[in-house]
Amino acid sequence: MSRADRWLRPARPGRPRSGPRPPRRANLSGSDIAGIVVLGVVGLAIAAVLALLIGHGFSLRDPSRHAARPASRAPAHPGRGPAAPLVGTLRGTPFTGTLRAAPVADVTASCGQHGLRPAGGGRRVDFFGDRTVDGRLATAWRCGGDGVGRTLTFQLRDRPLIAAVGLVPGFAATDPITGRDGFETDRRVLRVQWSLAGKTVVQTLDPTRRQLQTIRIPATRAGRVTMTVLATTPGRTDVVAVSEVALSSPATSPPAPA
Repeated sequence: MSRADRWLRPARPGRPRSGPRPPRRANLSGSDIAGIVVLGVVGLAIAAVLALLIGHGFSLRDPSRHAARPASRAPAHPGRGPAAPLVGTLRGTPFTGTLRAAPVADVTASCGQHGLRPAGGGRRVDFFGDRTVDGRLATAWRCGGDGVGRTLTFQLRDRPLIAAVGLVPGFAATDPITGRDGFETDRRVLRVQWSLAGKTVVQTLDPTRRQLQTIRIPATRAGRVTMTVLATTPGRTDVVAVSEVALSSPATSPPAPA
């Protein structure tokens, strides 16, 4: 047999042919086919829901992570925390040094109450403007009505520098006989305007604090300071009151020029 005949001989029976084997067919049971169908239906349902949400503009992001942060609040009580900028026409840097009382020569008021007898009896009491500079919380300046627009004017000796102003925004006294609390009964002052040397500054007060509340201002030379009531709280009696007013000068302020 020639060499060519050997190569042309048919392969022996039973010997596997070279090359990849054909894939074996999977034998699926009825339950397998049902599971595949269920998964397909669920997938189609999820795709439909996603398409509906996107079409209506819904977002799947966590809203708590992408919500805008709230703005910081200002301090709830005047005089606590950083000093607020001055409101008014007075300009400059507020004085930060040691203070002393400014010399008040006279006080005039646009209203007042004269000769009232306390509910518990006793001598009659006046509630005029000069009661705000006597250093006593048991006295006060009082006016009928809401007090808006009412004024107190303080005449000063030697035109000193004024570096701080303030007041007790109500009648901070209790009748020792009846127990009547003037601070809770009368109207309290919420806001005043201070006028000096042709300039103004507005002070906002906390009506829950019966202590003296002051603000620092740029040291300003003045012979007269006027306080005008801008707003008050309601009261069980229709009367507004101020127990004390404080006007302060720098402790080492130079004398007024001649």
